Amino acid sequence: MNCTEATPHTPTAASDKPLLLLWDGLVHTLSQFDAKPNEGPAFGFGLDLEILPPAKPSLLVLVSLSLAPAMLLSFLIAIVFYVSRGPAPGSLSRRIVPQLLRRCLLLGICAPLLYYPFVSSSLIESPAAGFSTALLAWVAVWKTMDVEFGTADTGVFSSLFSLVTFICCPVEYKITVKDGKRQPASVTSRRFTWMVVNQAMRVSLLMTLYWALDNLAILQPSSGNNGWMLNPMDYTIVRYVWPVTEASPDTFLRPLPPLGYSLRIYAEVWVVYLNLAINMDLWSFALMAVGYMPITLMRSPLTSATSPLDFWGRRWNRLIHGLFKRTVFQPMVKHGVPKAAASMSAFVVSGLFHEYAMSFTRTPLTGLQTLFFISQVPFVTADAVVKALAKSRAKRVTVANARAVDGGAEGGGGGG
Repeated sequence: MNCTEATPHTPTAASDKPLLLLWDGLVHTLSQFDAKPNEGPAFGFGLDLEILPPAKPSLLVLVSLSLAPAMLLSFLIAIVFYVSRGPAPGSLSRRIVPQLLRRCLLLGICAPLLYYPFVSSSLIESPAAGFSTALLAWVAVWKTMDVEFGTADTGVFSSLFSLVTFICCPVEYKITVKDGKRQPASVTSRRFTWMVVNQAMRVSLLMTLYWALDNLAILQPSSGNNGWMLNPMDYTIVRYVWPVTEASPDTFLRPLPPLGYSLRIYAEVWVVYLNLAINMDLWSFALMAVGYMPITLMRSPLTSATSPLDFWGRRWNRLIHGLFKRTVFQPMVKHGVPKAAASMSAFVVSGLFHEYAMSFTRTPLTGLQTLFFISQVPFVTADAVVKALAKSRAKRVTVANARAVDGGAEGGGGGG
């Protein structure tokens, strides 16, 4: 039997996509079975196996290896909290010695936990693994402060498992009251089914956008004027505001025609949203696997938001919003800090978090993440002021109308 020689495996551009790594590895493995004519045995053919160095681990393996030490440190944080519970349900011991010892232990765990992503990223060259590890580390440390300073829901102390889950899993679960006690809500089959369908739709849309960004001509960077397609970088004012004239590895800094530039930015916003939503919903599935009901992280922020306040406060990444709201915004307002200043502080913390997490995705530390979030404060504040004024005016109109009706009724009664 004559068998053709297998061609060497060469990774394709598609192999860089996370969802195609498994298929690419399978093709690579099968290509190593090199069947050649056999000169000896009576079978008529021989199977010549060539031993090669191991292939690059899959994305799932890289992420798992990167997350494991961070999960272990988060687990230790939960144990420290559990053994130092106070007499009241959902409280910690506030006696001086136990509290001082607990905070020293927590500091000794949180410091290496925040530093660990730097070590992990130097050993595992994977932006996805780096971002996931940084997200887990930062959220675990912030939840540590959430529990230590008493702003977390007391339901997380319902059991050791619920406390470990709260610290180790970035996504939070819902808390309900059962038999007079606050405890994690149980997942429902309806919510699980909705999550599966929603996740499948998000993955499909993300793959479509990746294809469009790579193949649609109108979305490709332009090196200059192409007939009717004008290069926005030809204008002096645009060069001053956006000084990019050559294609850059950063897809947000590429010279494009005006229409193509706008469309690509919009498409990349969707890519960011879908990547974040898919990544976080994987943690939601982990919560559902242990029977807990996860919170809703995204509420159609790019299609249903009606204002900046609605976008940031009710729809976009409600995990980070809720965490910073109860640990930064509300305590500051409670101590007399103006809401605008408290909102500014929450956005600054959010910006620093994004600088930290994005630094492990090969994104240079330029401060643009923090500046972007700070720039949202005037819009959110103005939106809140306008809505407060509109609500106050509507209330005054309602009171005036009620008084007019009451006055008309009394006048009508007197005339009769």
